Amino acid sequence: MSAKPLVLAGPHGRVEIAADALETVVTHALADVEGAMLVRGRRAVELAAREGALDVELALVVTAGLVLPEVGERAQRAVAEAVGGMTGLQARVDVAIVGVEG
Repeated sequence: MSAKPLVLAGPHGRVEIAADALETVVTHALADVEGAMLVRGRRAVELAAREGALDVELALVVTAGLVLPEVGERAQRAVAEAVGGMTGLQARVDVAIVGVEG
């Protein structure tokens, strides 16, 4: 996956969405998911556009004591809804829980 911008063709030309803007959407969506935090110090969000869709890969740290798959599923839903709402595209969200803290 790369940090290339998402380019959408429209009836009046193209619309380009910077990877940083999409990462901000992802970050804000995760803020509402209890116990899910993006990994610090390495690439925690990876994006790749494909026809009519966006693939998102997340590396998360989860708060100790929570059920890991449940947090992962909530993160998937929140990010897919946020990205879909902001871009109009289907989002496939893969989550890797790489740590537990606290």
